[in-house]
Amino acid sequence: STLTLSRSNSSNLPLSRQTSEPELGLAGIPLQSSLSGGLDSLSLTPAPRADDANAAPATAVLVPLPVSPKGISSSPILLEVMAALNCILCDAVLDQELTKSLDETHNDLGDTFIVDQAPMYACDLETSRDLICSEIYCILAVLQKRLHLDDAVFVLALIYIEKAVRNSIPFTLRTARPLITSAVAIGYKGFYDESMTLGDLRLALPSMNFARLRQMEIDFLYTIDYKISILEPSQWAAYVQGLRHLSAHFKDEFETFWYTNGVQISKVIAR
Repeated sequence: STLTLSRSNSSNLPLSRQTSEPELGLAGIPLQSSLSGGLDSLSLTPAPRADDANAAPATAVLVPLPVSPKGISSSPILLEVMAALNCILCDAVLDQELTKSLDETHNDLGDTFIVDQAPMYACDLETSRDLICSEIYCILAVLQKRLHLDDAVFVLALIYIEKAVRNSIPFTLRTARPLITSAVAIGYKGFYDESMTLGDLRLALPSMNFARLRQMEIDFLYTIDYKISILEPSQWAAYVQGLRHLSAHFKDEFETFWYTNGVQISKVIAR
């Protein structure tokens, strides 16, 4: 059974109301009464990371679900961000000269975690969607584990990626990994007020090639008009509520996805 989430092209985002304000993101999704996963304590207040000797409890207290056959728990926030990205994943062609650094046909980031076919963008999207979702989850989870990232960093990354999509950079098999890693690096800066270095990313993802990381970040920031500040609490709340909606709406699909792929994903994360 596959993860049967919505798909569309970049001009018709299922997660967003059609608006001239790209920063509104997930605001178009109504909040359902049945929620799972828990994002109640998620905020934009930086939380001490796990490598901080004086670290207080994390900002976001999440209830792990679902559980794989081996008893390995998933991360609700990562499942939700993965699902949101899957909803905007499409087959559009990227032909802008400026964004070559964000296109793996020009800037190959190297080995994958789950997808055996190399390069990843040579996969058939419709028949490989479960594998692609697993790959996205692994990237997010490995970054979170090895760099001790707060959940809020991934919500910021999702906001930035949606802005890029609205500004004509489609989220495809060719752009997915460059956009995700660039957005997380920029979200890290926005959340912790310190830069994620090339060494940080190489430590977290040693099999990937980040020789053009600086250009990736520059091109990404240019694409979103350098709008990385989340100044309105209502904007942040809209994304949190939208992710809650995904947890509720796709609860059964999440459980099936994790039951099917959780063991393999967990082996990657445990390396």
